[in-house]
Amino acid sequence: MFNNKAAKFFILILFLISILFALKITLGRIFYEAANKNVKLVAAYNEVKKLATITVEKESIVLNQLKALGINNLAIEEETLEDLQNSGKISLFKGSDILAYLRAGSFTVFRPYLNKLKPDYTYLVTTDPQLLKRIITFIKIDIGAKSLIRLNNEIIGVAADYNELKSFGVGLDLALAQTLANQGFSLMPRLINSPRVSPELIEKKFSQIERLPNASAIIFKGDTVLGYPLKINLVRDELKRIKIPVGFIEFFDQLGIDALAKKVPGLIERVHSIPEEEIIGLTDSKAIKRYVRAVRERGVRIVFLHPFWVNPYGEPTLDYNLKYFQTIINKLTHDGFKLDQTNYSIYKTNSLGIFSILFLTMGVFIAFVYLLSFLINLKPQLIKLLAILFIVSFAGCSFLHLLPSWLRLFALISTIVFPTLAIIKFFPKIDQKEGLISCFWYLLKLVITVLIGVLFT
Repeated sequence: MFNNKAAKFFILILFLISILFALKITLGRIFYEAANKNVKLVAAYNEVKKLATITVEKESIVLNQLKALGINNLAIEEETLEDLQNSGKISLFKGSDILAYLRAGSFTVFRPYLNKLKPDYTYLVTTDPQLLKRIITFIKIDIGAKSLIRLNNEIIGVAADYNELKSFGVGLDLALAQTLANQGFSLMPRLINSPRVSPELIEKKFSQIERLPNASAIIFKGDTVLGYPLKINLVRDELKRIKIPVGFIEFFDQLGIDALAKKVPGLIERVHSIPEEEIIGLTDSKAIKRYVRAVRERGVRIVFLHPFWVNPYGEPTLDYNLKYFQTIINKLTHDGFKLDQTNYSIYKTNSLGIFSILFLTMGVFIAFVYLLSFLINLKPQLIKLLAILFIVSFAGCSFLHLLPSWLRLFALISTIVFPTLAIIKFFPKIDQKEGLISCFWYLLKLVITVLIGVLFT
């Protein structure tokens, strides 16, 4: 390599700085893993309401009972027009049905607007002005202002298919969110994607999340994540800005979640959830084992609890589920887990600054070049060329937001370079005459070299 002592000294200093960065990051990981025994328990607010209804209990009483167990998070779903219709807050009608009813002498509320009604439109009626304002806002952003006609202060028409419009997402109920937060719950919004997803729609949905009193995670609802397929980078940027983790539901093929997880690895939390269609075929003991194993063995940190609606013992539904939840909690706490929010200030994999990544991978690069010097005759000009290639590639990956992939590549290189370097560098120097001491010294140097490589992985 370099014959110039100053150049060798400079490279050695860079390598030592890289080791210090790697050691700092490794210690951060160790402390994080030791401290990250916190588990978030979450229940779906809609299921809590259902529990209260079928057990004829006040909703507030059920919420207090869950909170007393340690279930401090509630998942609140982005509302769809179908949800609002089922709850009686709005009514939806096909334009063709309204015209047919008017000919039959009913639906007279629409008669003053007979000349404006269109059979291929869908019409929405609500007496809640704030709700109507929110619906109109989302329709204008997602479908377009030209698709909307307003008949009066309670009725609007939308140029959209009735069945398609039923699944249309209209954001979060922020008043409900405030009420739940006032009762001491953290919130996990469940956002819906749109086939017409746009930058404006993503910005609007995240602006709602920022207004939530205490958001602990985002769990996307449906078969696709918000932004899929072409706007995931915009979601990535919003997540990095607001720094709220995203729930990655195990064993659920949600399109776009893998791509998003690679873009914000430090904001991803594994979620275990047993949905209603699965829980029907399970006993409570099997469901308990699934949840506990997910936390203990696979690093799940969000436990999404769903109730049993039918139980084989004939117990009251609420009592049975409270015992079921309590058993899960007891087993988790027995294993040393804490029912709390994860502390993200301790360590985040995506909190590595650009200079940390640069020096971390530079250490691997220097070791790689040093290994090459044992295999080929490296001239200073070639070393300079490799160094320029390293810097240019790093800058390109930084510009294209590919630094997570850059880190994974150099972690792979590190696992190859350092063990190979340890063998090539030290193996020829064993003195057979010194016997056991020489072998021990060789093994010690080999292990130290490999452990240095481990710091960079």
